[in-house]
Amino acid sequence: MVKREIKNFEMQAGGMTFDCTVPMTLHSVLDENGYAGDDASDEIDFHGAPIAENLGIKYKDVGGEVEFYSEIMIDEAALSARHTFLRLRDIKQPAKLYLNDIFVGDIDGERPVQAFSMKGRLSHGVNRLSLRFNIADCAHKGLIGIFTPPEVLRFSGAIIDRVHLEQTHEDGRVNLAIRVDTLGSSENVRAVATLVSSSGQIYYAGLTRGKGNILISDPLYWWPKGFGVQNLYKLTVNLYGEVEVEDSVEMKIGLRTVMTSKTADGSTLLIGGERFLPMGATYSADCEPDINTYLRKEEASVTSASMAGYNTLVLPADAVRPSERFFELCDIHGIVVIDEINAPSSGALERVARLSRHASYGLLDIVGGDNIEELAERLNTIAPNLEFSLLEESTKYISAPSLPSEKTLRTVVPQGERNLFSKSVEALAEGNAIGDMLLSVANNYPYPNSLSDFAYASALAAAKRVGERIKECRMSLGASGRAVFERLCDSSVAISPSAIDSFARWKPLQYYSLRHFSPVALYAEKTPFGILFSVSNERRTDFIGTIEYRVANSSNITIYKNSEACEFSAMTARKLFTRDLSEYIAGHERDCYLEYYLKEGSSIVSHGTMLFVPEKHFRFEEANIKAQIVGSDRRFSLTLSADKFAKDVEIDFIGTDVVLSDNYIDLTSESPVKISITVTGGVETAYHLNDALKIRSVRDLIEE
Repeated sequence: MVKREIKNFEMQAGGMTFDCTVPMTLHSVLDENGYAGDDASDEIDFHGAPIAENLGIKYKDVGGEVEFYSEIMIDEAALSARHTFLRLRDIKQPAKLYLNDIFVGDIDGERPVQAFSMKGRLSHGVNRLSLRFNIADCAHKGLIGIFTPPEVLRFSGAIIDRVHLEQTHEDGRVNLAIRVDTLGSSENVRAVATLVSSSGQIYYAGLTRGKGNILISDPLYWWPKGFGVQNLYKLTVNLYGEVEVEDSVEMKIGLRTVMTSKTADGSTLLIGGERFLPMGATYSADCEPDINTYLRKEEASVTSASMAGYNTLVLPADAVRPSERFFELCDIHGIVVIDEINAPSSGALERVARLSRHASYGLLDIVGGDNIEELAERLNTIAPNLEFSLLEESTKYISAPSLPSEKTLRTVVPQGERNLFSKSVEALAEGNAIGDMLLSVANNYPYPNSLSDFAYASALAAAKRVGERIKECRMSLGASGRAVFERLCDSSVAISPSAIDSFARWKPLQYYSLRHFSPVALYAEKTPFGILFSVSNERRTDFIGTIEYRVANSSNITIYKNSEACEFSAMTARKLFTRDLSEYIAGHERDCYLEYYLKEGSSIVSHGTMLFVPEKHFRFEEANIKAQIVGSDRRFSLTLSADKFAKDVEIDFIGTDVVLSDNYIDLTSESPVKISITVTGGVETAYHLNDALKIRSVRDLIEE
């Protein structure tokens, strides 16, 4: 096979022409040529409608066309080839393909790969290849463009179009059925598949007429995060021509099963035969027009989800679809992807079929599909190891809006507008987000005296609300829904329910997720009969340990403490015991709190505090918080301690962005707490970090 990539293009938009190189988008080309921002609105338009305005390009739904074209030289060797194809990857919006101004075919923006035969269409000499996007047809204007170079392929026999895989698990063994779809002449296809495990085991299979099987007698399984190791196999398929390898495909796959178990209480998702509760958030890829930034944000999002303990990311039906790399990262981190699609088109189903080889691609939610039996039959054919659910409407996940971080607000809200009801701040709101935040903050916290304090309080309130819903889902073993909230991250500055804002700064919800999604979680709640202790164990192993709890006052003086042994089974959630602590609390509800630990040996696996009144009514004493930072090379550690009880201590740094191993923590003793710091932008010395350190707690919301 001879492959030629086409990288150099010209773009025509609004009567103007620009040189460009793949990867590129309409936005990136305009930006490179100085037309992004205020100037663009006057310079380029489609039938009089501006394509850029304000702080960046905001595309109008008008009937204008954007064309990317390239001139390719075709010689006699190319013309005489038995097969010539044009292969397109990662075209993310609908377009039409033309060759020499003759229509070749439609690109639907859903299929990750599309190939068109060029045999008989090409002419000797210069040929004009053109992709034309109609602005009005593109749902995500920022993704109009070409992200991967188109390829002109010429060959004599066949090349690989797609590798189909089907796993059959039985008696501790896995039979991997392999089928190769080809472009070109498939009658004499000869192929060999090689499978290599992470421990170095090698398996071979000859593929007769593109089909064959590998029997894995001692399989290494892929498990979601928290369940086990994410074992991945490397599969290589070599396709042979008359003499040598004509084409080769390499991929990583995981061995696992996914199924839904129907019970009287509802349905349960099983992975590897074990009950699996999805815990995580919804995710939409950023409409970032620069492909390198797009990929960096995508990797940072998956990494952040893994760091915070997620085992699931849900792709809503209306979300921008992520790249293939996203699923590879989820394979590595053990994050199960639930893909939601509306009444699937043939293009969407082909995308599903190509993604189904990923171990992380576990469940398909189909919303409002017709011809259900026909659809189910087709899915079982194209993606036999993918579980799917049929839904009448999209799943509604817990949503609790909050402001972005204070640093982000200062970036976009001008001085003099830093008020919750200013025009600049109201412009960031989605729906009734401000009213929702006001109610949530009013129920829990003292009235914030600044936009900075309101950002802090609103984000804490959102994290608490999500936590209550996550607890409900975990304690019901998923019968009350998935332990999933909306959403992981923002693509633009907004008042939103996200855990990470558009500047990649972690909000309290992301740090709280470390506790919300802990594999073993201990809960305490007030009841008419005392304090009820409950536990959720999402591990595949039984738990034997100790619960320690104490009642302390705001000066951190212990009033009562106790320790009790506990034991509970794997994959369970249950109430443990109720203890009447009223003799230590009655009359002092505003001055004391409960602290509780779940220990396995000497290790703390879950920890929490509980107030007996809302934070706004608790009598916090002024705490002397001591902090010291040491380290170098962008990795540091922070040691904290306090002489009084400090609730939801926020650690931040002026002029520096960091990711912490924990934040928004409760300091309950003078014993030091150590937190690791990874600097993501800004100063890099311990001296400067100590100087830039900013600490506040809930008590700082109270006006003296």
